Amino acid sequence: MPYWETWNVQVLGQALAAGYTEAKRGAQDGTTLAAHASRHTLLNRRTLENRLEVLALAIAAEEVGPALDQFPHWMAHHPATRTRQRERYEQARARMAQRQAENQQRRACKRQAPEKIVVSASDPEAACGYDKCKTFRPLYTVQFIRDLDSPFILSYAVFNRATDAGTLGPMGERMRRLSGREPEVLLADSAYTAVADLEVCAQHSITLYAPVGENDYTAKQQRKPATNQFTQLPKTAFRWIAEEQTYRCPQGYQLHFMQRYRVQRSGGQRVHLTLFRCPPAYCGRCARRHECTPTPEKGRTVSRLEHEELLDALRARMQTAEAKVLYRLRGQTVELAFAEMKEHRSLHRLTGRGLRHATAQVTAFVLGHNLLTLLRKANGHGAASAATRILEKIAA
Repeated sequence: MPYWETWNVQVLGQALAAGYTEAKRGAQDGTTLAAHASRHTLLNRRTLENRLEVLALAIAAEEVGPALDQFPHWMAHHPATRTRQRERYEQARARMAQRQAENQQRRACKRQAPEKIVVSASDPEAACGYDKCKTFRPLYTVQFIRDLDSPFILSYAVFNRATDAGTLGPMGERMRRLSGREPEVLLADSAYTAVADLEVCAQHSITLYAPVGENDYTAKQQRKPATNQFTQLPKTAFRWIAEEQTYRCPQGYQLHFMQRYRVQRSGGQRVHLTLFRCPPAYCGRCARRHECTPTPEKGRTVSRLEHEELLDALRARMQTAEAKVLYRLRGQTVELAFAEMKEHRSLHRLTGRGLRHATAQVTAFVLGHNLLTLLRKANGHGAASAATRILEKIAA
Protein backbone atom coordinates (compact mmCIF):
# COMPACT_ATOMS: atom_id res chain seq x y z
CA MET A 1 0.00 0.00 0.00
CA PRO A 2 1.48 3.44 -0.93
CA TYR A 3 2.44 5.68 1.97
CA TRP A 4 -0.23 8.25 1.14
CA GLU A 5 -2.93 5.59 1.46
CA THR A 6 -1.40 4.49 4.77
CA TRP A 7 -1.87 8.00 6.15
CA ASN A 8 -5.51 8.03 5.07
CA VAL A 9 -6.01 4.64 6.71
CA GLN A 10 -4.58 6.01 9.96
CA VAL A 11 -6.81 9.11 9.88
CA LEU A 12 -9.97 7.08 9.18
CA GLY A 13 -8.94 4.53 11.80
CA GLN A 14 -8.65 7.27 14.43
CA ALA A 15 -12.04 8.67 13.42
CA LEU A 16 -13.67 5.23 13.71
CA ALA A 17 -11.99 4.53 17.06
CA ALA A 18 -13.12 7.87 18.46
CA GLY A 19 -16.70 7.31 17.31
CA TYR A 20 -16.77 10.31 14.98
CA THR A 21 -18.14 8.07 12.23
CA GLU A 22 -19.44 4.53 11.87
CA ALA A 23 -18.82 4.44 8.09
CA LYS A 24 -22.12 2.65 7.47
CA ARG A 25 -23.86 5.16 5.20
CA GLY A 26 -22.25 6.90 2.26
CA ALA A 27 -22.92 8.78 -0.96
CA GLN A 28 -20.93 8.14 -4.14
CA ASP A 29 -20.48 10.40 -7.13
CA GLY A 30 -17.81 11.43 -9.61
CA THR A 31 -16.47 14.51 -11.30
CA THR A 32 -13.90 15.22 -14.01
CA LEU A 33 -10.57 17.01 -13.67
CA ALA A 34 -8.67 18.36 -16.67
CA ALA A 35 -5.43 16.49 -17.34
CA HIS A 36 -2.09 18.27 -17.66
CA ALA A 37 -2.34 18.23 -21.45
CA SER A 38 -3.63 20.52 -24.16
CA ARG A 39 -7.04 19.88 -25.69
CA HIS A 40 -5.82 21.41 -28.97
CA THR A 41 -3.16 18.77 -29.75
CA LEU A 42 -5.14 15.53 -29.72
CA LEU A 43 -3.96 13.01 -32.33
CA ASN A 44 -5.87 10.43 -34.34
CA ARG A 45 -4.35 7.16 -35.49
CA ARG A 46 -3.02 8.40 -38.83
CA THR A 47 -1.35 11.52 -37.43
CA LEU A 48 0.15 9.56 -34.56
CA GLU A 49 1.71 6.97 -36.87
CA ASN A 50 3.09 9.70 -39.18
CA ARG A 51 4.73 11.53 -36.27
CA LEU A 52 6.22 8.32 -34.92
CA GLU A 53 7.73 7.63 -38.33
CA VAL A 54 9.21 11.13 -38.58
CA LEU A 55 10.60 10.88 -35.04
CA ALA A 56 12.23 7.54 -35.79
CA LEU A 57 13.86 8.92 -38.95
CA ALA A 58 15.14 12.01 -37.11
CA ILE A 59 16.64 9.98 -34.26
CA ALA A 60 18.22 7.49 -36.68
CA ALA A 61 19.76 10.34 -38.73
CA GLU A 62 21.31 11.91 -35.62
CA GLU A 63 22.97 8.63 -34.65
CA VAL A 64 25.09 8.62 -37.84
CA GLY A 65 25.41 12.33 -38.58
CA PRO A 66 25.10 15.87 -37.21
CA ALA A 67 22.01 17.15 -35.42
CA LEU A 68 19.12 18.42 -37.50
CA ASP A 69 18.80 22.14 -38.20
CA GLN A 70 15.08 22.28 -38.97
CA PHE A 71 12.26 20.60 -37.08
CA PRO A 72 8.51 20.32 -37.46
CA HIS A 73 6.66 22.58 -35.06
CA TRP A 74 5.62 19.63 -32.88
CA MET A 75 9.04 17.96 -32.56
CA ALA A 76 11.33 18.49 -29.56
CA HIS A 77 14.53 20.40 -30.46
CA HIS A 78 17.04 18.57 -28.26
CA PRO A 79 18.11 14.97 -29.02
CA ALA A 80 17.52 13.78 -25.45
CA THR A 81 14.03 15.28 -25.30
CA ARG A 82 13.25 13.81 -28.71
CA THR A 83 13.99 10.36 -27.30
CA ARG A 84 11.62 10.98 -24.38
CA GLN A 85 9.06 12.36 -26.81
CA ARG A 86 9.20 9.14 -28.82
CA GLU A 87 8.64 7.14 -25.60
CA ARG A 88 5.49 9.16 -24.91
CA TYR A 89 4.33 8.65 -28.49
CA GLU A 90 4.88 4.90 -28.10
CA GLN A 91 2.69 5.02 -24.99
CA ALA A 92 0.11 6.95 -27.01
CA ARG A 93 0.23 4.21 -29.68
CA ALA A 94 -0.50 1.53 -27.07
CA ARG A 95 -3.33 3.64 -25.66
CA MET A 96 -4.71 4.14 -29.18
CA ALA A 97 -4.69 0.38 -29.80
CA GLN A 98 -6.59 -0.15 -26.54
CA ARG A 99 -9.21 2.47 -27.42
CA GLN A 100 -9.62 1.06 -30.92
CA ALA A 101 -10.18 -2.42 -29.47
CA GLU A 102 -12.77 -1.06 -27.02
CA ASN A 103 -14.50 0.75 -29.86
CA GLN A 104 -14.78 -2.45 -31.90
CA GLN A 105 -16.47 -4.21 -28.99
CA ARG A 106 -19.27 -1.64 -28.83
CA ARG A 107 -22.61 -2.04 -30.52
CA ALA A 108 -22.72 -0.78 -34.08
CA CYS A 109 -24.99 2.11 -33.14
CA LYS A 110 -22.49 3.27 -30.47
CA ARG A 111 -19.32 2.67 -32.46
CA GLN A 112 -17.18 5.61 -33.61
CA ALA A 113 -15.31 5.92 -36.88
CA PRO A 114 -11.73 4.69 -36.24
CA GLU A 115 -10.17 7.99 -37.37
CA LYS A 116 -12.32 9.98 -34.94
CA ILE A 117 -10.75 8.29 -31.91
CA VAL A 118 -8.00 10.51 -30.51
CA VAL A 119 -5.39 10.37 -27.74
CA SER A 120 -3.16 12.92 -26.05
CA ALA A 121 0.55 12.62 -26.77
CA SER A 122 1.38 14.71 -23.67
CA ASP A 123 -0.56 12.44 -21.30
CA PRO A 124 -1.40 9.18 -23.09
CA GLU A 125 -3.05 7.66 -20.00
CA ALA A 126 -5.72 10.37 -19.83
CA ALA A 127 -9.17 9.70 -21.24
CA CYS A 128 -10.61 12.01 -23.89
CA GLY A 129 -14.16 13.18 -23.28
CA TYR A 130 -16.43 16.05 -22.34
CA ASP A 131 -15.93 17.78 -19.00
CA LYS A 132 -18.60 19.53 -16.91
CA CYS A 133 -18.39 22.58 -19.21
CA LYS A 134 -19.05 20.41 -22.31
CA THR A 135 -15.46 20.89 -23.54
CA PHE A 136 -13.78 17.92 -25.21
CA ARG A 137 -10.37 17.46 -23.62
CA PRO A 138 -7.98 14.99 -21.92
CA LEU A 139 -9.32 14.33 -18.42
CA TYR A 140 -9.54 11.98 -15.45
CA THR A 141 -12.62 11.03 -13.44
CA VAL A 142 -12.44 11.38 -9.65
CA GLN A 143 -14.77 9.26 -7.50
CA PHE A 144 -15.62 9.90 -3.85
CA ILE A 145 -17.69 8.03 -1.27
CA ARG A 146 -18.48 10.48 1.49
CA ASP A 147 -19.94 9.59 4.86
CA LEU A 148 -23.56 10.66 5.45
CA ASP A 149 -23.04 11.14 9.19
CA SER A 150 -19.88 13.26 8.98
CA PRO A 151 -17.71 15.14 6.45
CA PHE A 152 -15.19 12.26 6.15
CA ILE A 153 -14.35 10.94 2.69
CA LEU A 154 -14.44 7.16 3.13
CA SER A 155 -13.17 6.15 -0.30
CA TYR A 156 -11.62 7.83 -3.34
CA ALA A 157 -10.11 6.82 -6.65
CA VAL A 158 -9.00 8.32 -9.96
CA PHE A 159 -9.98 6.59 -13.20
CA ASN A 160 -8.74 7.24 -16.72
CA ARG A 161 -12.24 7.19 -18.16
CA ALA A 162 -14.77 9.89 -18.99
CA THR A 163 -17.85 8.39 -17.29
CA ASP A 164 -18.90 7.00 -13.91
CA ALA A 165 -19.88 3.61 -15.33
CA GLY A 166 -18.24 0.58 -13.76
CA THR A 167 -16.71 2.39 -10.77
CA LEU A 168 -19.03 1.23 -7.98
CA GLY A 169 -17.29 -2.12 -7.46
CA PRO A 170 -13.71 -0.72 -7.35
CA MET A 171 -14.81 2.07 -5.01
CA GLY A 172 -16.28 -0.45 -2.58
CA GLU A 173 -13.03 -2.43 -2.65
CA ARG A 174 -10.99 0.70 -1.91
CA MET A 175 -13.29 1.58 0.98
CA ARG A 176 -12.63 -1.85 2.47
CA ARG A 177 -8.89 -1.19 2.22
CA LEU A 178 -9.10 2.31 3.71
CA SER A 179 -11.66 1.90 6.48
CA GLY A 180 -11.93 -1.87 6.86
CA ARG A 181 -15.66 -1.97 6.15
CA GLU A 182 -18.29 -1.49 3.45
CA PRO A 183 -21.26 0.86 3.49
CA GLU A 184 -24.57 -0.64 4.48
CA VAL A 185 -26.41 2.17 2.66
CA LEU A 186 -25.12 3.90 -0.48
CA LEU A 187 -26.67 6.87 -2.30
CA ALA A 188 -25.80 7.39 -5.97
CA ASP A 189 -27.25 8.69 -9.23
CA SER A 190 -28.53 6.77 -12.24
CA ALA A 191 -25.03 6.14 -13.64
CA TYR A 192 -24.52 3.51 -10.92
CA THR A 193 -27.66 1.46 -11.59
CA ALA A 194 -26.29 -0.98 -14.16
CA VAL A 195 -27.12 -4.61 -13.51
CA ALA A 196 -23.44 -5.34 -12.79
CA ASP A 197 -23.44 -2.62 -10.10
CA LEU A 198 -26.60 -4.03 -8.52
CA GLU A 199 -25.03 -7.49 -8.48
CA VAL A 200 -22.04 -6.07 -6.57
CA CYS A 201 -24.41 -4.48 -4.05
CA ALA A 202 -26.31 -7.75 -3.64
CA GLN A 203 -23.11 -9.74 -3.10
CA HIS A 204 -21.87 -7.36 -0.39
CA SER A 205 -25.28 -6.64 1.24
CA ILE A 206 -25.23 -2.95 0.27
CA THR A 207 -28.60 -1.20 0.09
CA LEU A 208 -28.41 1.13 -2.91
CA TYR A 209 -30.64 4.18 -3.35
CA ALA A 210 -30.47 5.55 -6.89
CA PRO A 211 -33.00 6.55 -9.57
CA VAL A 212 -33.22 3.98 -12.34
CA GLY A 213 -32.73 5.54 -15.77
CA GLU A 214 -33.44 9.07 -14.54
CA ASN A 215 -31.10 12.05 -14.51
CA ASP A 216 -31.05 15.71 -15.48
CA TYR A 217 -30.75 14.86 -19.18
CA THR A 218 -33.71 12.49 -19.25
CA ALA A 219 -35.83 14.99 -17.33
CA LYS A 220 -34.96 17.64 -19.92
CA GLN A 221 -35.87 15.28 -22.75
CA GLN A 222 -39.22 14.51 -21.14
CA ARG A 223 -40.06 18.21 -20.99
CA LYS A 224 -39.47 18.63 -24.73
CA PRO A 225 -42.61 18.68 -26.89
CA ALA A 226 -43.12 15.64 -29.04
CA THR A 227 -41.84 15.99 -32.61
CA ASN A 228 -44.33 13.46 -34.00
CA GLN A 229 -47.75 12.14 -33.19
CA PHE A 230 -46.68 8.59 -32.26
CA THR A 231 -45.70 7.87 -28.62
CA GLN A 232 -44.96 4.23 -27.92
CA LEU A 233 -46.27 2.60 -24.79
CA PRO A 234 -43.35 2.29 -22.34
CA LYS A 235 -41.96 -1.01 -21.20
CA THR A 236 -43.30 -0.32 -17.70
CA ALA A 237 -46.83 -0.81 -19.05
CA PHE A 238 -46.02 -4.51 -19.58
CA ARG A 239 -46.24 -6.80 -16.54
CA TRP A 240 -43.54 -9.38 -15.90
CA ILE A 241 -44.88 -12.83 -14.96
CA ALA A 242 -42.08 -14.48 -12.98
CA GLU A 243 -43.78 -17.90 -12.88
CA GLU A 244 -44.05 -18.04 -16.67
CA GLN A 245 -40.86 -16.06 -17.38
CA THR A 246 -42.56 -13.77 -19.86
CA TYR A 247 -44.40 -10.46 -20.20
CA ARG A 248 -48.09 -9.74 -20.47
CA CYS A 249 -49.23 -6.63 -22.33
CA PRO A 250 -51.82 -4.13 -20.96
CA GLN A 251 -54.53 -5.87 -23.03
CA GLY A 252 -53.77 -9.26 -21.49
CA TYR A 253 -51.88 -10.85 -24.39
CA GLN A 254 -48.86 -12.96 -23.48
CA LEU A 255 -45.53 -12.28 -25.21
CA HIS A 256 -43.47 -15.20 -26.52
CA PHE A 257 -39.74 -15.81 -26.20
CA MET A 258 -37.88 -14.72 -29.33
CA GLN A 259 -34.10 -14.82 -28.74
CA ARG A 260 -31.34 -14.30 -26.19
CA TYR A 261 -28.02 -12.58 -26.89
CA ARG A 262 -25.24 -10.55 -25.25
CA VAL A 263 -24.79 -6.79 -25.64
CA GLN A 264 -21.96 -4.42 -24.78
CA ARG A 265 -22.66 -1.69 -22.26
CA SER A 266 -20.63 1.30 -21.10
CA GLY A 267 -17.70 0.55 -18.82
CA GLY A 268 -16.84 -2.64 -20.70
CA GLN A 269 -19.77 -4.56 -19.22
CA ARG A 270 -21.42 -7.31 -21.29
CA VAL A 271 -24.91 -8.40 -20.28
CA HIS A 272 -27.41 -10.97 -21.50
CA LEU A 273 -30.58 -9.61 -23.10
CA THR A 274 -33.72 -11.64 -23.75
CA LEU A 275 -36.20 -10.50 -26.39
CA PHE A 276 -39.94 -11.22 -26.21
CA ARG A 277 -42.50 -10.58 -28.96
CA CYS A 278 -46.24 -10.38 -29.02
CA PRO A 279 -47.59 -12.48 -31.91
CA PRO A 280 -48.56 -10.31 -34.91
CA ALA A 281 -51.99 -11.93 -34.93
CA TYR A 282 -52.69 -10.40 -31.51
CA CYS A 283 -51.18 -6.99 -32.32
CA GLY A 284 -53.05 -6.77 -35.60
CA ARG A 285 -56.47 -6.88 -33.95
CA CYS A 286 -55.56 -5.08 -30.69
CA ALA A 287 -57.51 -1.89 -29.99
CA ARG A 288 -54.32 -0.14 -28.73
CA ARG A 289 -52.04 -1.23 -31.56
CA HIS A 290 -51.54 2.31 -32.89
CA GLU A 291 -50.21 3.57 -29.55
CA CYS A 292 -48.19 0.44 -28.78
CA THR A 293 -46.02 -0.10 -31.86
CA PRO A 294 -45.50 1.57 -35.27
CA THR A 295 -45.44 -1.88 -36.94
CA PRO A 296 -48.32 -3.95 -35.50
CA GLU A 297 -48.01 -6.37 -38.43
CA LYS A 298 -44.64 -7.48 -36.96
CA GLY A 299 -45.71 -7.52 -33.32
CA ARG A 300 -44.48 -5.51 -30.33
CA THR A 301 -41.13 -6.56 -28.86
CA VAL A 302 -39.97 -6.07 -25.26
CA SER A 303 -36.48 -6.85 -23.95
CA ARG A 304 -35.40 -7.95 -20.49
CA LEU A 305 -31.92 -7.89 -18.96
CA GLU A 306 -30.48 -10.76 -17.02
CA HIS A 307 -31.09 -10.13 -13.27
CA GLU A 308 -33.50 -7.30 -14.10
CA GLU A 309 -35.36 -8.24 -10.93
CA LEU A 310 -32.64 -6.27 -9.13
CA LEU A 311 -33.69 -3.19 -11.09
CA ASP A 312 -37.34 -3.86 -10.25
CA ALA A 313 -36.46 -4.10 -6.55
CA LEU A 314 -34.53 -0.82 -6.76
CA ARG A 315 -37.47 0.93 -8.43
CA ALA A 316 -39.79 -0.30 -5.70
CA ARG A 317 -37.33 0.81 -3.01
CA MET A 318 -37.06 4.30 -4.48
CA GLN A 319 -40.85 4.72 -4.17
CA THR A 320 -40.78 4.34 -0.38
CA ALA A 321 -41.05 7.35 1.93
CA GLU A 322 -37.69 6.55 3.50
CA ALA A 323 -35.94 6.63 0.13
CA LYS A 324 -37.46 9.98 -0.82
CA VAL A 325 -36.22 11.56 2.41
CA LEU A 326 -32.85 9.82 2.45
CA TYR A 327 -31.97 10.54 -1.17
CA ARG A 328 -32.05 14.28 -0.56
CA LEU A 329 -28.82 13.88 1.40
CA ARG A 330 -26.75 12.95 -1.66
CA GLY A 331 -26.39 16.52 -2.88
CA GLN A 332 -25.70 17.76 0.67
CA THR A 333 -22.75 15.40 1.19
CA VAL A 334 -20.64 14.20 -1.72
CA GLU A 335 -21.36 17.28 -3.85
CA LEU A 336 -19.93 19.47 -1.06
CA ALA A 337 -16.68 17.48 -1.19
CA PHE A 338 -16.32 18.23 -4.90
CA ALA A 339 -17.15 21.89 -4.29
CA GLU A 340 -14.42 22.13 -1.67
CA MET A 341 -11.90 20.39 -3.91
CA LYS A 342 -12.52 22.67 -6.89
CA GLU A 343 -13.54 26.02 -5.40
CA HIS A 344 -11.76 26.13 -2.04
CA ARG A 345 -8.64 24.13 -2.99
CA SER A 346 -8.57 25.28 -6.65
CA LEU A 347 -8.10 21.76 -7.96
CA HIS A 348 -9.66 22.28 -11.39
CA ARG A 349 -6.68 21.00 -13.38
CA LEU A 350 -4.07 18.40 -12.53
CA THR A 351 -0.42 19.45 -12.46
CA GLY A 352 1.12 16.01 -12.99
CA ARG A 353 0.92 13.67 -15.94
CA GLY A 354 -0.17 10.09 -15.76
CA LEU A 355 -2.64 8.20 -13.60
CA ARG A 356 -0.14 7.78 -10.75
CA HIS A 357 0.51 11.52 -10.40
CA ALA A 358 -3.21 12.29 -10.72
CA THR A 359 -3.98 9.82 -7.91
CA ALA A 360 -1.26 11.31 -5.71
CA GLN A 361 -2.65 14.83 -6.16
CA VAL A 362 -6.21 13.79 -5.31
CA THR A 363 -4.88 11.77 -2.37
CA ALA A 364 -3.22 14.89 -0.96
CA PHE A 365 -6.57 16.70 -1.02
CA VAL A 366 -8.42 13.78 0.61
CA LEU A 367 -5.76 13.44 3.30
CA GLY A 368 -5.91 17.15 4.10
CA HIS A 369 -9.71 17.14 4.08
CA ASN A 370 -9.99 14.15 6.43
CA LEU A 371 -7.23 15.41 8.72
CA LEU A 372 -8.91 18.81 9.11
CA THR A 373 -12.23 17.09 9.76
CA LEU A 374 -10.61 14.89 12.41
CA LEU A 375 -9.02 17.88 14.13
CA ARG A 376 -12.29 19.82 14.15
CA LYS A 377 -14.13 16.83 15.60
CA ALA A 378 -11.43 16.29 18.22
CA ASN A 379 -11.64 19.94 19.26
CA GLY A 380 -15.42 19.75 19.55
CA HIS A 381 -16.16 22.09 16.65
CA GLY A 382 -19.23 21.67 14.47
CA ALA A 383 -22.74 20.61 15.38
CA ALA A 384 -24.44 17.48 14.12
CA SER A 385 -24.72 17.49 10.36
CA ALA A 386 -28.04 17.86 8.56
CA ALA A 387 -27.63 14.28 7.30
CA THR A 388 -27.30 12.99 10.87
CA ARG A 389 -30.40 14.89 12.05
CA ILE A 390 -32.52 13.60 9.15
CA LEU A 391 -31.35 10.03 9.64
CA GLU A 392 -32.19 10.21 13.35
CA LYS A 393 -35.72 11.30 12.45
CA ILE A 394 -36.06 8.36 10.03
CA ALA A 395 -34.85 5.92 12.69
CA ALA A 396 -37.34 7.38 15.22
